[in-house]
Amino acid sequence: MAATATTTVHDSSSGLRLAMLNDDVLILILYALPVRDILSMRKTCRRFALLSRQHALWTHACLSEVLTHNLPFPRHRALASLSQDQLERLTVRAIHFQTIWDPVPKATRRAFTFEATRSYAVGQIQFIPGHDERYLAVVTHGIWSAINIWDIGPTSTGPARRVVEWSPQGATLSGLVVNSEPDCDGTLAVTLHPTGRPPRIEVLSLRPDPEGPPESMKMKLETIASMESASNTALLEGELIAFSKDDMLIELRNYKTKYFALLGSSSASRANHLLYIVLSHHTNTVEVFRTYNIDEYTLPSLLPPTTSPPDPHLPFCDPWYMNWADALAVTPQMHTGNIGFLRRMTQDNPWSEATGTIELQEFRPGALPRGTSPATTYELPVPRGSLRCRTVCLGPCGTLAYVVPRPHDAQGLTALDVHAQDTALDVAPPARERLVLARAGAGECAVWANAEADDRWTALDYDEASGRVALGSGYGRLTVLLL
Repeated sequence: MAATATTTVHDSSSGLRLAMLNDDVLILILYALPVRDILSMRKTCRRFALLSRQHALWTHACLSEVLTHNLPFPRHRALASLSQDQLERLTVRAIHFQTIWDPVPKATRRAFTFEATRSYAVGQIQFIPGHDERYLAVVTHGIWSAINIWDIGPTSTGPARRVVEWSPQGATLSGLVVNSEPDCDGTLAVTLHPTGRPPRIEVLSLRPDPEGPPESMKMKLETIASMESASNTALLEGELIAFSKDDMLIELRNYKTKYFALLGSSSASRANHLLYIVLSHHTNTVEVFRTYNIDEYTLPSLLPPTTSPPDPHLPFCDPWYMNWADALAVTPQMHTGNIGFLRRMTQDNPWSEATGTIELQEFRPGALPRGTSPATTYELPVPRGSLRCRTVCLGPCGTLAYVVPRPHDAQGLTALDVHAQDTALDVAPPARERLVLARAGAGECAVWANAEADDRWTALDYDEASGRVALGSGYGRLTVLLL
């Protein structure tokens, strides 16, 4: 008997498919998925692509995967104030932080270099918060000082376009500070030193230039506030600015209303310069960092301008004293609520073989009683060597960025001790200065080396939340790295 061929037909209607579910059920399913799976589901069909762009969905994802784990996220941005695209981008970026730092990054994902100026060294660079995070402020010092704003693209991969060139005639500038709240009118503050006149601080707003064609995307810096000051800006947070009036007095001022308060110093030394001010809103305190000590105050109320200045507020406890440091960075830490500060310490003796150190210390604001000094949570040796960029950077999640010099015995006459050998030795190529990233408890790694032996780095900035580093050089080059 001939065999009879049979064919089994599967009924595509049997069983439950996702496409058969209504939108409410599908959204509940998306709520239960991690972000990486939400992004994968989006690629399956148009329906999931639309459902995965709900603002409420990304609010839930941000709360559950970012904020509860203290991942980098703009501190002053309310989730409801963000568009869905912004909220999604910031959430995905924060989750990417875990990928970058588990373990410490060994290399960069992408880098591009462009020429910011042909004649002068880069004096300072700062990523500008907000504005889709596409702008980089660059300070150069030539015949006149200048601030240039560069558009480095929505993904920070270039090409770079200069959209602003701002130069105060007859004055040099120093101490560029960007606003920690990106939605405020005051984008940055800078100290001007006019010839023959007292120094002053100007608060500048970055705005579209109405005189330029729309397709040019030109911007402008417009002065919205000005005030006399004896120092650089120590704080720019929203509408609040802080600076030194003289060796003893610090002024906290709302640059719009001009309401203000004065803080008195625990030290009268002219060498004890004001460096940083941090507002700890959860403890209602103000932390003031000077060259040699740290003072703490109760956050004062601002008063309207008067003809006679009010009495200054004094520290509520004895200061912490510290040794002089080459560089200092201060950032509140998200995971502990402590104030973290990073210092680069070097030896006073240029002939000493001892290495310098990078020290990370923390303290809890407003806590009493206090110890004799803040706790040191991380310490790294740094080789001796010639270094033009001494800047150190500290992120809110405790990650560090700094430049390590090439060893002093790898350059010049000290590279070969001609008196120690009867015959000449082969000399190894000189070592390069390197960018180092580190995290307490996770180690450190040099992720980028300076390819130009004669073009030394002069400026550094690090944006922890977006995983970006900017390096400026003595020949006017800028390198932007993505981690």
